[in-house]
Amino acid sequence: MRQAAPAGLRVTEAATADGTVSLRLGWRRADGPVRHYALHRTLPDGGRRFLGGTCGTVFYVPDLRREGNEQAVRLAVCAISELFTASDPAETTHPW
Repeated sequence: MRQAAPAGLRVTEAATADGTVSLRLGWRRADGPVRHYALHRTLPDGGRRFLGGTCGTVFYVPDLRREGNEQAVRLAVCAISELFTASDPAETTHPW
């Protein structure tokens, strides 16, 4: 059985300094049991960069730098089940 996805990933706070942006993210819990949530940045070439994991529904990402000339940073969160099955991602963007 596939893990249910979290929903409503959003930037709740942003701070820009010295060419970087720091973001506070929040989302709604996935239905059913969740072991943790995994957060990634989607890069302009389609690759992903792991940002971290949490058992909660908020996450702080410090000091993101622009990749090339991307127009917005793309972020995703997946719910991970007790059997380590990943859900579909909830996604959001934040403009540079």
